[in-house]
Parts: sequence; C-alpha cells; structure tokens
Amino acid sequence: MKEKRLLYVLVLIVSVIGLSNIYVMLGLLGCKPTYYSGEPRHTTDTRMKVDINMRDLTVKKTETPAQGETAILREKVFNTFKNDSRSSKLIYVHGRHLLKQGDDIFHKLHCPIRSCSVTTQVDQGPGADLVLLGFFSVVPKNPPFPRKSRDQIWAIQILEAPSHEPYFDNYNGLVNWTMTYRSDSTIQFPYFKFKYYAEPEMRQKVPNFAAGKSKKVAWLTSNLNAKFRNKYFKELSKYIQTDRIGRKSVIECPYEDMYDCLDKLKRNYKFYFAAENLFCNEYMTEKVGRNSYKYEMIPILLGARKEDYEKRLPPNSYIFAEDFKSPEHLAEYLHKLDKNDTMYNEYFNYRKTIFVEEEFSPPWCEICRRLHEEDAKPFWYDDIKGWWRKDACRSAPYHLLGKS
Repeated sequence: MKEKRLLYVLVLIVSVIGLSNIYVMLGLLGCKPTYYSGEPRHTTDTRMKVDINMRDLTVKKTETPAQGETAILREKVFNTFKNDSRSSKLIYVHGRHLLKQGDDIFHKLHCPIRSCSVTTQVDQGPGADLVLLGFFSVVPKNPPFPRKSRDQIWAIQILEAPSHEPYFDNYNGLVNWTMTYRSDSTIQFPYFKFKYYAEPEMRQKVPNFAAGKSKKVAWLTSNLNAKFRNKYFKELSKYIQTDRIGRKSVIECPYEDMYDCLDKLKRNYKFYFAAENLFCNEYMTEKVGRNSYKYEMIPILLGARKEDYEKRLPPNSYIFAEDFKSPEHLAEYLHKLDKNDTMYNEYFNYRKTIFVEEEFSPPWCEICRRLHEEDAKPFWYDDIKGWWRKDACRSAPYHLLGKS
C-alpha cells in the first residue's frame, strides 16, 4: 500500500514540475541521469554497423545485430561541413593574380556572411578551406599540392566553352565545386545579368533606339578561326550592309579602345552579330550581354540553343538566326525592321523595366556563404571532363548555308 502511495506521489511531482526540471535538480545534486541518444537499442554489446562511403559520404545501410533488421541512417548523422560563423574560412586562389589578400572584398561587397579571407600564397594552400583553380586562367596540368583532408573543398572555375581540356582527367575525384556559366554548376558564374529597375527609377517611356542609326549589322571580332561563323556572316553580307570591326578588318579597333568602339557602334548600327565560336548549351558571352544589350543594338544570336536564350534573355528582345532558313531570309527580315521604327523599337520594350548589368566578377558572397552553410553536402565529380563535355555542344548548323 505504501509503495502505491509513493508511486502516486512521484507521478504527481513529474506532472507538476516536468521531467526536464527533474533532470536539472538531479544534476544539481550531483547525479548523472542517462539521456536517450536516439540510437537503436541492442540486446548485445555489438555496436551498429554503418557502411559509409568515406568519399561521397553516402550511407548504405545499418544492421541491428540482435534483430538482423536493415534501416537507412539519416544523412545528418554524418555531416562533414560544420557551420561556425565565428571562424574565418580561408580561400586559396591558385595562380598569379592581383587579388588583394585578406577579407576586404567581402566587406566591400557587403556580403551577408563576411568571415572569409582570400590568399594567393601557395604555402597557405594546403591548409585552406577552399582551393580555387582556373581563376580567370588555365587549370594547371596537375594539382598544385595533395588534398589536406576530405573536409577541404576543391573548386574549378571554367570561363570558356567545352573544347579541349587535356588536364581535366587529373582532377577526377578531386573537384567538389564547379563555377561556370552553366546552370548545372555548383555556383553559376554568367558573363552578364539582367536586373529590374527599382520603382522610382523605372523608365516609363523608352527613346527611339533607331534614331540616328544609318548602318545595319556590326560584328566586333578578332577571332577568325570559327569557320561557320565567318561563312555565315560572309553570306549575310551579300544581302544586307554589314561591317566587321577588329583585327585584319577594314575598320580596326585596338583592344584598349574597345569601349570607344562600342560607343560608336551604338550610335550608328541597328543590329549586332552576336555569334559565339562554338555551339554549346547556355554559352552566352559578352557578345550578347555587353556588345548587344548594353550598347543598344538588337542581337542576332548564334551559338546556344533557342531554349537557353528563352530562359536567360528578355522576351522579344533578340533575333535567333536559326529561326530563318538562310542568311538571305534573315536579311529580308532585318530590312523590314530597318524600314519600320515602330517594329524596331518593340525589341527594346524590356527597357521600361529591365537593364543589363555587366557584372563579370567572381561571386565572392556566394562562395563565402556556401563555405559556412550548415547543411552543405560534400560532392565529388568522379569524371569532371565527362560532366563538362558530355552532350554539352552540338555541330554547327551548316544546313543554314545550304550544306549538310
């Protein structure tokens, strides 16, 4: 009878002050209560066997020896990257660069998370939290040093379209992050961005972009190795007035005078031949963002797929050359726009709300944020060359020139 009364009193105490407070009281008295860890209970001392791939950190299965059952272990049980906003993350940038050392760049950009620091000192590379290769340069033939640990992140920045990367095979299983213009990269690094005007700055009326422009198609280039692009422009020149500006051209433009040349094109030409040297998915360079949109000429696009342009560019703001059967058919349409200012200006309607920002600078804020990300998941590119090149490009559309 006394035992029942004692049990009743204990239940009453727990219900009034709570179980957690009892733990606190026991702690003050020097007792060490046992907390439930959440791990499976076993009838033997044999611990749970966990089959973890230490490279990609995938958990295959767990077994309880007593019951022989199989269960999936939660991913968060094993998390390599720990979030500690109080500790600074060191970023090693490989190669010769004029980057300012330290954390200034993160403060100047007003990054939400600024506890990161940049170094180009090779001796600091092995101890860095992030090793960044190919930073506005060529990826070295071999890794500059061995990986410190599986916690260290290795990243590759790629600016050009897939062509010939002889050294990528040496980085299989080493690269964790990719920084390219493609949307399937870890961090997308485009050549340009579009932004919306803030409401007070929003343009209510756009000017007549055809005013004062007496010439038709301009093309600023110094690369004459892209055969299809050259042939297409040459064929187009038979049916409409065109000018090629640059090296070995009638109209020259030294690199140091690039922006002066673009200013002249903006005032005189209605269309810009924004053709890339390769036909690769999502590949859009300064030819599109800077030369065409920023300098207010309608871009004639060749290179990426039509769906890529539709995703990235303002609607009804460009001319996709592959929509026309031939350069001759394209020229006919350009003549129509040239004679009708209203039709021509419809291609600039986006200017009421959108402007292009030529922001070809590293995404430092995103890099720092990811380094501190609590739920960052490790990832390895087992075949970095395959990822970069497989189904990434297509053959030039020679059928537009009457050839198969």
